[in-house]
Amino acid sequence: MPENYKIVCQLDAEGYLVGEAVAFENPIRPGRFLIPGGAIDQPIPEVPDDKRARWSAGAWLFEEHPEQLAI
Repeated sequence: MPENYKIVCQLDAEGYLVGEAVAFENPIRPGRFLIPGGAIDQPIPEVPDDKRARWSAGAWLFEEHPEQLAI
């Protein structure tokens, strides 16, 4: 793997955190990184065991998993 990379947050189409992604440094513009589609340049949050994380309006929200919600 190249030396110049960083870990970013990969989100699904609804903004929920699904894991990490790798952003490599732009070879044309050193110091800038190529963020993969659907990813954001934020640190991976610590998500409580019973929650899931969603990025909304510039902040992490921690929500119940759908299967834990009462019907």
